[in-house]
Amino acid sequence: RTLATPFVPMAVDLSGIDGFRIPAVNAAFAECITQLGVLCGLGPDRRGGVETVVGSELGRIASKQQTMELQYGALSNDRARLRERGSATDGVDRKMGALAGELRRGAEVLAVNLRANPGAAENLLKLQRELKDLRELLSAAHGELDLQGTFRTLVEAVADAAKDKHSFAALVAKDEADRAALKDLRAQIRELRESTERTIRTRDASVRQLKDSSQELRTQAAAEVQYMKKETAMRLGIVQKDLQNRSKALSSEAAELQRQIDEEAAVNGALEEFLKTNYKTLTDKLDHWMSKYEHDNEDAQRRLDALKADRARDLFRLQEQTEKFHEYEKVVEEDRARKDRQARVARQAVLELAAAIRLQAWWRGMLVRHKLGPFRPKKSAKKSKKKK
Repeated sequence: RTLATPFVPMAVDLSGIDGFRIPAVNAAFAECITQLGVLCGLGPDRRGGVETVVGSELGRIASKQQTMELQYGALSNDRARLRERGSATDGVDRKMGALAGELRRGAEVLAVNLRANPGAAENLLKLQRELKDLRELLSAAHGELDLQGTFRTLVEAVADAAKDKHSFAALVAKDEADRAALKDLRAQIRELRESTERTIRTRDASVRQLKDSSQELRTQAAAEVQYMKKETAMRLGIVQKDLQNRSKALSSEAAELQRQIDEEAAVNGALEEFLKTNYKTLTDKLDHWMSKYEHDNEDAQRRLDALKADRARDLFRLQEQTEKFHEYEKVVEEDRARKDRQARVARQAVLELAAAIRLQAWWRGMLVRHKLGPFRPKKSAKKSKKKK
Protein backbone atom coordinates (compact mmCIF):
# COMPACT_ATOMS: atom_id res chain seq x y z
CA ARG A 1 0.00 0.00 0.00
CA THR A 2 1.21 3.50 -0.77
CA LEU A 3 1.36 6.35 1.74
CA ALA A 4 -1.06 8.42 -0.39
CA THR A 5 -3.85 5.88 0.22
CA PRO A 6 -3.92 5.13 3.99
CA PHE A 7 -5.11 1.76 5.19
CA VAL A 8 -8.73 1.64 6.36
CA PRO A 9 -9.76 -1.38 8.51
CA MET A 10 -12.56 -3.52 7.11
CA ALA A 11 -15.90 -3.37 8.90
CA VAL A 12 -16.07 -7.06 9.96
CA ASP A 13 -17.96 -8.15 13.06
CA LEU A 14 -15.34 -10.10 15.10
CA SER A 15 -16.92 -9.58 18.52
CA GLY A 16 -17.79 -13.26 18.81
CA ILE A 17 -18.15 -16.56 16.93
CA ASP A 18 -20.51 -19.50 16.98
CA GLY A 19 -19.86 -22.10 19.65
CA PHE A 20 -19.47 -25.02 17.21
CA ARG A 21 -16.73 -23.14 15.30
CA ILE A 22 -14.54 -22.45 18.36
CA PRO A 23 -12.48 -25.72 17.99
CA ALA A 24 -11.75 -24.96 14.32
CA VAL A 25 -10.72 -21.39 15.12
CA ASN A 26 -8.61 -22.65 18.05
CA ALA A 27 -6.86 -25.08 15.71
CA ALA A 28 -6.25 -22.30 13.19
CA PHE A 29 -4.83 -20.03 15.92
CA ALA A 30 -2.59 -22.83 17.22
CA GLU A 31 -1.30 -23.56 13.71
CA CYS A 32 -0.61 -19.84 13.08
CA ILE A 33 1.25 -19.54 16.41
CA THR A 34 3.32 -22.63 15.53
CA GLN A 35 4.18 -21.23 12.09
CA LEU A 36 5.13 -17.88 13.63
CA GLY A 37 7.31 -19.70 16.14
CA VAL A 38 9.12 -21.37 13.22
CA LEU A 39 9.51 -18.00 11.46
CA CYS A 40 10.75 -16.36 14.67
CA GLY A 41 13.36 -19.08 14.93
CA LEU A 42 14.73 -18.13 11.53
CA GLY A 43 16.88 -15.20 12.65
CA PRO A 44 18.73 -12.89 10.22
CA ASP A 45 22.03 -14.21 8.85
CA ARG A 46 24.63 -11.57 9.81
CA ARG A 47 27.17 -12.32 7.13
CA GLY A 48 29.70 -9.60 6.37
CA GLY A 49 28.79 -7.12 3.65
CA VAL A 50 25.08 -7.93 3.48
CA GLU A 51 23.49 -4.79 2.04
CA THR A 52 21.09 -6.11 -0.63
CA VAL A 53 17.31 -6.27 -0.26
CA VAL A 54 14.91 -9.05 -1.14
CA GLY A 55 14.87 -9.76 -4.89
CA SER A 56 12.08 -9.96 -7.41
CA GLU A 57 10.91 -13.36 -6.15
CA LEU A 58 10.26 -12.01 -2.66
CA GLY A 59 8.49 -8.99 -4.17
CA ARG A 60 6.23 -11.26 -6.18
CA ILE A 61 5.45 -13.38 -3.08
CA ALA A 62 4.72 -10.26 -1.00
CA SER A 63 2.43 -8.88 -3.73
CA LYS A 64 0.60 -12.21 -3.91
CA GLN A 65 0.23 -12.21 -0.10
CA GLN A 66 -1.30 -8.71 -0.17
CA THR A 67 -3.72 -9.76 -2.92
CA MET A 68 -4.82 -12.80 -0.90
CA GLU A 69 -5.23 -10.61 2.20
CA LEU A 70 -7.55 -8.31 0.24
CA GLN A 71 -9.54 -11.32 -0.99
CA TYR A 72 -9.77 -12.64 2.58
CA GLY A 73 -11.06 -9.27 3.76
CA ALA A 74 -13.67 -9.19 0.98
CA LEU A 75 -14.81 -12.72 1.91
CA SER A 76 -15.08 -11.65 5.56
CA ASN A 77 -17.30 -8.72 4.54
CA ASP A 78 -19.46 -11.06 2.43
CA ARG A 79 -19.83 -13.46 5.36
CA ALA A 80 -20.87 -10.60 7.66
CA ARG A 81 -23.51 -9.43 5.16
CA LEU A 82 -24.82 -13.00 4.75
CA ARG A 83 -25.11 -13.36 8.53
CA GLU A 84 -27.04 -10.08 8.74
CA ARG A 85 -29.49 -11.40 6.11
CA GLY A 86 -29.69 -14.78 7.87
CA SER A 87 -28.32 -16.73 4.84
CA ALA A 88 -26.02 -19.75 4.92
CA THR A 89 -22.26 -19.03 5.00
CA ASP A 90 -20.88 -22.54 4.34
CA GLY A 91 -19.52 -21.71 0.87
CA VAL A 92 -17.87 -18.51 2.08
CA ASP A 93 -16.39 -20.39 5.06
CA ARG A 94 -14.88 -23.00 2.73
CA LYS A 95 -13.37 -20.31 0.51
CA MET A 96 -11.96 -18.52 3.57
CA GLY A 97 -10.43 -21.78 4.83
CA ALA A 98 -8.80 -22.45 1.46
CA LEU A 99 -7.51 -18.87 1.29
CA ALA A 100 -6.12 -19.15 4.83
CA GLY A 101 -4.23 -22.29 3.76
CA GLU A 102 -2.77 -20.44 0.78
CA LEU A 103 -1.72 -17.58 3.08
CA ARG A 104 0.08 -20.05 5.35
CA ARG A 105 1.83 -21.67 2.39
CA GLY A 106 2.80 -18.24 1.09
CA ALA A 107 4.29 -17.40 4.49
CA GLU A 108 6.29 -20.63 4.37
CA VAL A 109 7.59 -19.78 0.87
CA LEU A 110 8.47 -16.29 2.09
CA ALA A 111 10.42 -17.81 5.01
CA VAL A 112 12.31 -20.12 2.62
CA ASN A 113 13.20 -17.21 0.33
CA LEU A 114 14.28 -15.12 3.30
CA ARG A 115 16.62 -17.89 4.39
CA ALA A 116 17.99 -18.28 0.85
CA ASN A 117 18.23 -14.52 0.15
CA PRO A 118 18.78 -12.62 3.43
CA GLY A 119 18.13 -8.90 3.21
CA ALA A 120 19.63 -6.01 5.10
CA ALA A 121 20.17 -6.66 8.81
CA GLU A 122 17.89 -3.80 9.89
CA ASN A 123 14.95 -5.03 7.75
CA LEU A 124 15.30 -8.61 8.95
CA LEU A 125 15.53 -7.52 12.58
CA LYS A 126 12.41 -5.43 12.11
CA LEU A 127 10.67 -8.42 10.48
CA GLN A 128 11.78 -10.60 13.42
CA ARG A 129 10.37 -8.13 15.95
CA GLU A 130 7.07 -7.87 14.05
CA LEU A 131 6.80 -11.68 13.87
CA LYS A 132 7.46 -11.91 17.60
CA ASP A 133 4.83 -9.22 18.36
CA LEU A 134 2.34 -10.95 16.04
CA ARG A 135 2.96 -14.28 17.77
CA GLU A 136 2.37 -12.70 21.19
CA LEU A 137 -0.80 -11.03 19.91
CA LEU A 138 -2.14 -14.30 18.47
CA SER A 139 -1.26 -16.11 21.71
CA ALA A 140 -3.23 -13.51 23.70
CA ALA A 141 -6.15 -13.77 21.27
CA HIS A 142 -5.96 -17.59 21.50
CA GLY A 143 -6.15 -17.40 25.29
CA GLU A 144 -9.09 -14.97 25.13
CA LEU A 145 -10.86 -17.29 22.68
CA ASP A 146 -10.39 -20.26 25.04
CA LEU A 147 -11.65 -18.30 28.06
CA GLN A 148 -14.37 -16.02 26.66
CA GLY A 149 -15.12 -17.27 23.13
CA THR A 150 -14.09 -13.92 21.57
CA PHE A 151 -10.95 -12.37 20.11
CA ARG A 152 -11.58 -8.67 20.77
CA THR A 153 -7.85 -8.26 21.59
CA LEU A 154 -6.98 -9.06 17.96
CA VAL A 155 -9.61 -6.59 16.67
CA GLU A 156 -8.34 -3.80 18.94
CA ALA A 157 -4.71 -4.48 17.93
CA VAL A 158 -5.64 -4.32 14.23
CA ALA A 159 -7.53 -1.05 14.80
CA ASP A 160 -4.55 0.44 16.71
CA ALA A 161 -2.14 -0.60 13.95
CA ALA A 162 -4.44 0.92 11.31
CA LYS A 163 -4.59 4.19 13.29
CA ASP A 164 -0.78 4.28 13.65
CA LYS A 165 -0.32 3.62 9.94
CA HIS A 166 -2.90 6.25 9.04
CA SER A 167 -1.19 8.78 11.36
CA PHE A 168 2.21 7.99 9.81
CA ALA A 169 0.78 8.37 6.30
CA ALA A 170 -0.80 11.69 7.26
CA LEU A 171 2.53 12.84 8.75
CA VAL A 172 4.44 11.88 5.59
CA ALA A 173 1.81 13.57 3.38
CA LYS A 174 2.01 16.69 5.55
CA ASP A 175 5.81 16.67 5.29
CA GLU A 176 5.61 16.37 1.50
CA ALA A 177 3.04 19.17 1.37
CA ASP A 178 5.27 21.36 3.58
CA ARG A 179 8.25 20.70 1.32
CA ALA A 180 6.21 21.59 -1.76
CA ALA A 181 4.95 24.74 -0.04
CA LEU A 182 8.54 25.68 0.94
CA LYS A 183 9.65 25.19 -2.66
CA ASP A 184 6.78 27.38 -3.88
CA LEU A 185 7.63 30.05 -1.30
CA ARG A 186 11.28 30.08 -2.39
CA ALA A 187 10.19 30.49 -6.02
CA GLN A 188 7.84 33.29 -5.01
CA ILE A 189 10.62 35.03 -3.05
CA ARG A 190 12.93 34.80 -6.06
CA GLU A 191 10.24 36.20 -8.35
CA LEU A 192 9.44 38.93 -5.81
CA ARG A 193 13.12 39.92 -5.61
CA GLU A 194 13.39 40.17 -9.39
CA SER A 195 10.12 42.10 -9.58
CA THR A 196 11.35 44.49 -6.83
CA GLU A 197 14.59 45.16 -8.70
CA ARG A 198 12.66 45.86 -11.89
CA THR A 199 10.30 48.17 -9.95
CA ILE A 200 13.25 50.09 -8.46
CA ARG A 201 14.80 50.62 -11.88
CA THR A 202 11.44 51.74 -13.25
CA ARG A 203 10.97 54.17 -10.34
CA ASP A 204 14.43 55.67 -10.84
CA ALA A 205 13.56 56.38 -14.46
CA SER A 206 10.23 57.85 -13.35
CA VAL A 207 11.97 60.15 -10.83
CA ARG A 208 14.25 61.51 -13.51
CA GLN A 209 11.27 62.03 -15.79
CA LEU A 210 9.29 63.74 -13.01
CA LYS A 211 12.15 66.13 -12.28
CA ASP A 212 12.14 67.14 -15.92
CA SER A 213 8.37 67.64 -15.98
CA SER A 214 8.13 69.46 -12.61
CA GLN A 215 9.25 72.75 -14.18
CA GLU A 216 6.57 72.48 -16.83
CA LEU A 217 4.00 71.76 -14.18
CA ARG A 218 4.94 74.91 -12.21
CA THR A 219 4.32 77.10 -15.24
CA GLN A 220 1.08 75.30 -15.99
CA ALA A 221 0.03 75.61 -12.32
CA ALA A 222 0.32 79.41 -12.37
CA ALA A 223 -1.99 79.61 -15.37
CA GLU A 224 -4.41 77.20 -13.74
CA VAL A 225 -4.48 79.33 -10.55
CA GLN A 226 -5.72 82.32 -12.48
CA TYR A 227 -8.33 80.15 -14.18
CA MET A 228 -9.45 78.65 -10.84
CA LYS A 229 -9.93 82.10 -9.28
CA LYS A 230 -12.30 83.11 -12.06
CA GLU A 231 -14.13 79.79 -11.95
CA THR A 232 -14.46 80.02 -8.12
CA ALA A 233 -16.08 83.46 -8.34
CA MET A 234 -18.55 82.20 -10.91
CA ARG A 235 -19.39 79.08 -8.85
CA LEU A 236 -19.84 81.20 -5.72
CA GLY A 237 -22.57 83.20 -7.46
CA ILE A 238 -24.26 80.02 -8.61
CA VAL A 239 -24.15 78.57 -5.08
CA GLN A 240 -25.65 81.73 -3.54
CA LYS A 241 -28.55 81.60 -5.99
CA ASP A 242 -29.03 77.90 -5.27
CA LEU A 243 -29.10 78.61 -1.52
CA GLN A 244 -31.82 81.23 -1.97
CA ASN A 245 -33.94 78.71 -3.89
CA ARG A 246 -33.35 76.09 -1.19
CA SER A 247 -34.34 78.57 1.54
CA LYS A 248 -37.69 79.17 -0.16
CA ALA A 249 -38.27 75.39 -0.54
CA LEU A 250 -37.38 74.77 3.14
CA SER A 251 -39.84 77.49 4.25
CA SER A 252 -42.62 75.75 2.32
CA GLU A 253 -41.60 72.38 3.78
CA ALA A 254 -41.58 73.85 7.33
CA ALA A 255 -45.15 75.11 6.87
CA GLU A 256 -46.22 71.64 5.69
CA LEU A 257 -44.50 69.99 8.66
CA GLN A 258 -46.24 72.37 11.09
CA ARG A 259 -49.60 71.41 9.57
CA GLN A 260 -48.74 67.71 10.01
CA ILE A 261 -47.66 68.34 13.62
CA ASP A 262 -51.00 69.99 14.40
CA GLU A 263 -52.82 67.03 12.82
CA GLU A 264 -50.70 64.55 14.82
CA ALA A 265 -51.48 66.47 18.02
CA ALA A 266 -55.24 66.20 17.36
CA VAL A 267 -54.92 62.48 16.64
CA ASN A 268 -52.76 62.02 19.74
CA GLY A 269 -55.40 63.72 21.91
CA ALA A 270 -58.16 61.43 20.60
CA LEU A 271 -55.93 58.39 21.10
CA GLU A 272 -55.10 59.48 24.65
CA GLU A 273 -58.80 59.85 25.47
CA PHE A 274 -59.48 56.37 24.08
CA LEU A 275 -56.60 54.87 26.07
CA LYS A 276 -57.83 56.50 29.29
CA THR A 277 -61.32 55.06 28.77
CA ASN A 278 -59.88 51.62 27.95
CA TYR A 279 -57.54 51.84 30.97
CA LYS A 280 -60.52 52.47 33.30
CA THR A 281 -62.35 49.44 31.85
CA LEU A 282 -59.27 47.23 32.23
CA THR A 283 -58.79 48.51 35.80
CA ASP A 284 -62.35 47.49 36.72
CA LYS A 285 -61.80 44.06 35.19
CA LEU A 286 -58.51 43.71 37.07
CA ASP A 287 -60.20 44.57 40.37
CA HIS A 288 -62.93 42.01 39.66
CA TRP A 289 -60.40 39.25 38.85
CA MET A 290 -58.24 40.15 41.85
CA SER A 291 -61.25 39.86 44.19
CA LYS A 292 -62.17 36.56 42.52
CA TYR A 293 -58.57 35.36 42.93
CA GLU A 294 -58.57 36.27 46.63
CA HIS A 295 -61.92 34.53 47.17
CA ASP A 296 -60.73 31.39 45.34
CA ASN A 297 -57.46 31.48 47.24
CA GLU A 298 -59.34 31.65 50.57
CA ASP A 299 -61.54 28.70 49.54
CA ALA A 300 -58.48 26.71 48.54
CA GLN A 301 -56.77 27.59 51.83
CA ARG A 302 -59.85 26.45 53.81
CA ARG A 303 -59.91 23.15 51.88
CA LEU A 304 -56.17 22.75 52.49
CA ASP A 305 -56.63 23.39 56.22
CA ALA A 306 -59.44 20.81 56.30
CA LEU A 307 -57.23 18.29 54.53
CA LYS A 308 -54.39 18.97 56.93
CA ALA A 309 -56.74 18.44 59.90
CA ASP A 310 -57.99 15.15 58.39
CA ARG A 311 -54.40 14.10 57.81
CA ALA A 312 -53.50 14.91 61.42
CA ARG A 313 -56.48 12.85 62.69
CA ASP A 314 -55.54 9.99 60.39
CA LEU A 315 -51.92 10.13 61.60
CA PHE A 316 -53.11 10.09 65.23
CA ARG A 317 -55.36 7.07 64.56
CA LEU A 318 -52.48 5.37 62.70
CA GLN A 319 -50.20 5.94 65.68
CA GLU A 320 -52.81 4.50 68.07
CA GLN A 321 -53.36 1.47 65.86
CA THR A 322 -49.61 1.01 65.56
CA GLU A 323 -49.21 1.05 69.36
CA LYS A 324 -52.05 -1.46 69.72
CA PHE A 325 -50.45 -3.63 67.06
CA HIS A 326 -47.11 -3.56 68.90
CA GLU A 327 -48.86 -4.47 72.19
CA TYR A 328 -50.73 -7.36 70.57
CA GLU A 329 -47.58 -8.48 68.83
CA LYS A 330 -45.72 -8.43 72.15
CA VAL A 331 -48.50 -10.51 73.82
CA VAL A 332 -48.44 -12.98 70.92
CA GLU A 333 -44.68 -13.30 71.13
CA GLU A 334 -44.81 -13.85 74.93
CA ASP A 335 -47.54 -16.50 74.51
CA ARG A 336 -45.56 -18.15 71.73
CA ALA A 337 -42.43 -18.18 73.92
CA ARG A 338 -44.41 -19.65 76.83
CA LYS A 339 -45.80 -22.41 74.61
CA ASP A 340 -42.32 -23.11 73.26
CA ARG A 341 -40.98 -23.44 76.81
CA GLN A 342 -43.82 -25.77 77.74
CA ALA A 343 -43.21 -27.86 74.62
CA ARG A 344 -39.49 -28.06 75.40
CA VAL A 345 -40.26 -29.10 79.02
CA ALA A 346 -42.71 -31.75 77.80
CA ARG A 347 -40.20 -33.10 75.28
CA GLN A 348 -37.51 -33.11 77.95
CA ALA A 349 -39.84 -35.00 80.33
CA VAL A 350 -40.63 -37.56 77.63
CA LEU A 351 -36.95 -38.00 76.85
CA GLU A 352 -36.08 -38.37 80.54
CA LEU A 353 -38.90 -40.92 81.04
CA ALA A 354 -37.72 -42.93 78.05
CA ALA A 355 -34.14 -42.80 79.33
CA ALA A 356 -35.26 -43.86 82.82
CA ILE A 357 -37.29 -46.79 81.38
CA ARG A 358 -34.31 -47.89 79.27
CA LEU A 359 -32.01 -47.57 82.27
CA GLN A 360 -34.39 -49.59 84.45
CA ALA A 361 -34.76 -52.24 81.74
CA TRP A 362 -30.97 -52.44 81.40
CA TRP A 363 -30.58 -52.74 85.16
CA ARG A 364 -33.23 -55.49 85.40
CA GLY A 365 -31.54 -57.29 82.54
CA MET A 366 -28.21 -57.11 84.35
CA LEU A 367 -29.83 -58.43 87.52
CA VAL A 368 -31.44 -61.29 85.65
CA ARG A 369 -28.32 -62.23 83.69
CA HIS A 370 -26.04 -62.08 86.70
CA LYS A 371 -28.67 -63.45 89.09
CA LEU A 372 -28.42 -60.60 91.48
CA GLY A 373 -30.89 -59.12 93.94
CA PRO A 374 -34.35 -60.63 93.86
CA PHE A 375 -33.29 -62.97 91.06
CA ARG A 376 -30.63 -64.74 93.20
CA PRO A 377 -31.42 -68.47 93.72
CA LYS A 378 -32.81 -69.42 97.16
CA LYS A 379 -30.81 -71.76 99.52
CA SER A 380 -33.80 -73.96 100.56
CA ALA A 381 -34.35 -74.97 96.99
CA LYS A 382 -30.73 -76.06 96.71
CA LYS A 383 -30.97 -78.17 99.85
CA SER A 384 -34.12 -79.96 98.77
CA LYS A 385 -32.46 -80.77 95.46
CA LYS A 386 -29.48 -82.32 97.30
CA LYS A 387 -31.73 -84.50 99.49
CA LYS A 388 -33.49 -85.82 96.49
